[in-house]
Amino acid sequence: MILFRNFDIRDPWPGGFQGLGDVLVHPTGVIAETGREIQAQGARVIEGNKRLLVPGFCDTNANFGEPGLEYRETVITGSEAALAGGFTTVFIYPNTRPVIDSLQVFEYLKDKIGNSPIRIEIVAALSKNCEGQLISPVKSFTDVGVKVFSDGYQPVQDAQFMKRASQYLSMYDALAVCLPQDKSLAANGVLNEGFQSIRLGLPGIPAISESVMIHRDAEIARETGIRIHFNNITTRAGIDAFIFHRDRGANVTAGIAPFYFILSDENLDWYNPNFKLNPPLRSPEDVLAVADFLKSGGFDAICSSHTPQSEIEKTTDFLSAPVGAISLETTFPLAYTYLVKPGLISLTRLLELLVVSPRLRFGAEPNPLKKGSRADFVVIDPFETHSVLKETIRSKSRNTPFLNFKLASSVDMVFTRNQLHLLYEKTSSDYAAHT
Repeated sequence: MILFRNFDIRDPWPGGFQGLGDVLVHPTGVIAETGREIQAQGARVIEGNKRLLVPGFCDTNANFGEPGLEYRETVITGSEAALAGGFTTVFIYPNTRPVIDSLQVFEYLKDKIGNSPIRIEIVAALSKNCEGQLISPVKSFTDVGVKVFSDGYQPVQDAQFMKRASQYLSMYDALAVCLPQDKSLAANGVLNEGFQSIRLGLPGIPAISESVMIHRDAEIARETGIRIHFNNITTRAGIDAFIFHRDRGANVTAGIAPFYFILSDENLDWYNPNFKLNPPLRSPEDVLAVADFLKSGGFDAICSSHTPQSEIEKTTDFLSAPVGAISLETTFPLAYTYLVKPGLISLTRLLELLVVSPRLRFGAEPNPLKKGSRADFVVIDPFETHSVLKETIRSKSRNTPFLNFKLASSVDMVFTRNQLHLLYEKTSSDYAAHT
């Protein structure tokens, strides 16, 4: 038995425990009791010193390297990065080599996941090779438990194919995840179309490339009944399009990564490829629109959009470099620092965006902090500060625009899958500043 004593427990699930208390975990990994001043003779005691104890986070948008791109991220290193960020469930996307578009590749990856310390859910490709031409074997995937389909960062461009695929997916109540980007409008753009693209002399991606696709896919959702989740709506025009269709009955939800409510294209460090993302960093006005939409409760999830790229790939010119940045380890501290600390949203709302809403929408296992539930939680020190340093990153890749950022909070430990992971063990002296 392990007794987690004197923690600030925040359970965002309906009716969840709130306030100072204890959690007793049975050797089977099930919560034996939650409450105040729990007595457990002979139990191992972990002192909370009023640190936060919250359910494990669920990431709805992450990329690992396996199979085929292990030099960027393996299942092992990706799991370690997830644990360091407090994520106990991660949905990984099919843009691998080969693409996860057949049961053979799926079963191979399932074997690789094996006894991963976190729960890894595989998102299957919507189309063969993520090319938007032939639909993947949806029924075969759903028969083995796949609930989510997507072509990842290669969004379907053919509207007729998207409609047919949506009709088919709706038969199995599957969720389609879309990156809203019209490639014919984005063309060969590498950053947001605007003053910065002109100043740097680089081709831009217009905001309309996002809003056009949201209009298209949301109309298809209303027509076919498919459930659609949009990864990263980053522009004011895209938000307006999303609200328009959601309010008219389309079954659509949206997630956002911290890049897009913290950084704008004005933060571009000249031609630093670590700032090359997809979608690109948008204008300051768009960042304000994203923050306002978060504040009003418009977004349904905060995701990492974790996209590791090797240092060799990123050590090149901005035009040639691949898109993406790592973020599993920084998503919570960034959101806590830039959303909760300034009062833009409450901690409870942040936990809803990281725990409840993504699990419900994507069909992941709930993890409330109550008796009889499987223990799946994170211990966070909200009083701590840390800097994002290359040498302390646990991901296999190091590509992040947040290097040397000083962030509030630290993930100290994670309990999941009947295993306690001590990430940062504290001594009594570490708590002197707290009191």
